Amino acid sequence: MKENTTKLETYLTVLAIFLMGYLDAYSMNFLDNAIISAQTGNLSKLIGEIAQGNWLGTLPYLGMLLGFAAGCVGAYLLSAKLYGTMKSWFVFSMFIYVITIFHPFISKEISMMLLSCATGIALTFFKNMNGLEALVGIQTGNLKRVWVGLTDLFVFKNHQNKNVLIKVVIVVGLFSLGSLIGHLLLPFGNWMMLVVASGICFLGQVVYPIWANGN
Repeated sequence: MKENTTKLETYLTVLAIFLMGYLDAYSMNFLDNAIISAQTGNLSKLIGEIAQGNWLGTLPYLGMLLGFAAGCVGAYLLSAKLYGTMKSWFVFSMFIYVITIFHPFISKEISMMLLSCATGIALTFFKNMNGLEALVGIQTGNLKRVWVGLTDLFVFKNHQNKNVLIKVVIVVGLFSLGSLIGHLLLPFGNWMMLVVASGICFLGQVVYPIWANGN
C-alpha cells in the first residue's frame, strides 16, 4: 500500500510540475503578465500599487494572493482525507475545468484568482516526487538546490547527494518543458490553451488507474 501511495504521489507531482510551467506561460501571455505559480511577484506588484496610491490597481494582485491563500488553507484542511489520493487531483482539476468551461463569462481578474487558488492547492497536495520534497511551482528554491548541488558535486567532489541533484534537475526540466509547450501553443489562442490544460487534467485522472491496474 505504501509503495502504491508513493507512486501515486510521484505521478501527481510530476503532472503538477509540468502544468505549473504550462499555466505560467498561459497567465503571463493572457492574464496581464501575471505569474500564478509563484506569488512573490504578485506581492511585490501589490505593494508597488499601494505605494503609488493606485488602490484600484491592487485588486487583481490582492485577488491572486487571497486565491492562493484559500487554495493553501483549503488543501491543508483536506489533507488528512485527500493527500496521496486521486481525489486531490480532481479537486485541483476542477478549477481548471471551471475556467475552461466558463471562459467567455469570466473576467481576467477572476481567472487569475482561480488559477492562484489552484496553485495553492497544487503546492500543498503535490510535493513528493520519489522521496524528494519538490517545489512544484516555485523554481527559485529548486534552482538554488541545483547550483548548490552542482557545487557540492564538482567542487567538493561530494557524490552523496547526487541522486537528490538529479531529481531536482528533473523538477526544473519538467517545469521548463511545460512552459515551453505553453509558449509554443500561444498562437492557438487563449481558450485552446485552457482546453489543453483541461485535457491534461482529465488524462491525469484516467491514465493512472489504468497504469496502476496494469502493474
